Amino acid sequence: YMALSAGGNLGVGTASPSHNLHIKNTAEEDTGIIIENTNNAQNLDIDYWNNAGAVQGRIRYAEGAGKFLVYPNTSASSALTILYDGKVGIGNDSPVAFLDVRKDNDNSGNQLVVADTEGASAAVRTYSTSDPDGLILNHYYALSGSGNEYRRYADFVANISSGAGTTMRFITKNAANTYTVGL
Repeated sequence: YMALSAGGNLGVGTASPSHNLHIKNTAEEDTGIIIENTNNAQNLDIDYWNNAGAVQGRIRYAEGAGKFLVYPNTSASSALTILYDGKVGIGNDSPVAFLDVRKDNDNSGNQLVVADTEGASAAVRTYSTSDPDGLILNHYYALSGSGNEYRRYADFVANISSGAGTTMRFITKNAANTYTVGL
């Protein structure tokens, strides 16, 4: 059943809706909302409007492409994309890997931040399920006793439990875009 309160709230499955749209299901089954377009390859949008009556943000399902896109600002590219095959793009609406993070390279901010708020050294760890020790990469951490002063480090620790050899290559780039390769 449906109910419309005196304040204009619409209830589906409830006689006393507590918000603009209140959907309540008391049965032991999934509750959901269906957005349907019977024309092929159409976008299905949920828009968020500002107080000036203009669309500000959007969640879109692009049926033709088979992907979800999140636009915190509809005048810009999507900030987050999830493809039909599970690939996720941040700053990229056509991810080519399981997680594809992209940002312009104008050095006006971090491209990827991994922080440990408990004070330990944060790390990015890559590994296979057969070798969970994997490869650890630390990038920034505080110098001992230096307050908020940070030094840039790239610590690569390869934990190869099978005894196989490991080759590591370090590539650094300076402000003049000159690259140096070291081992």
